[in-house]
Amino acid sequence: MPSTHYSPILCAVPGCDKPALTGAPHCWRHIEEREAFVAGLPRQLSHAVLVDVDLSGSDLRGRTFNGARLSGANLAGANLEGADLRRTFLDHTDMCNANCAGADLEMAVLGAADASNASFAHANLQRANLVGTKAHEANFS
Repeated sequence: MPSTHYSPILCAVPGCDKPALTGAPHCWRHIEEREAFVAGLPRQLSHAVLVDVDLSGSDLRGRTFNGARLSGANLAGANLEGADLRRTFLDHTDMCNANCAGADLEMAVLGAADASNASFAHANLQRANLVGTKAHEANFS
């Protein structure tokens, strides 16, 4: 079975080069029922492709995103307390005011993300890639 992690299935809209979201034939830009898609997300999202998805303000406490691709996602104000984000791609995400307290972000990639005012209190950030991450006033206690 071919891996979809580095070679994801593309959006079904002709000419679109964005990856299709897990459980949908389209990318975030072309999905029609965005609220229904977000509401229907399961708790277990390991290795899911959720590129550019808007989860701002969502309650995602304790969810498993292990190895997921959330590149470019909007997670501003999201509650990710205790979430499993190991090896998750969070590059170029908006994580402003997100609550990642107690989350496991070991080996997560947050390159070029904006985590200003976010809380990473008691989070596991071992071997996480924070190169280019903005984290003004973020809590890393």
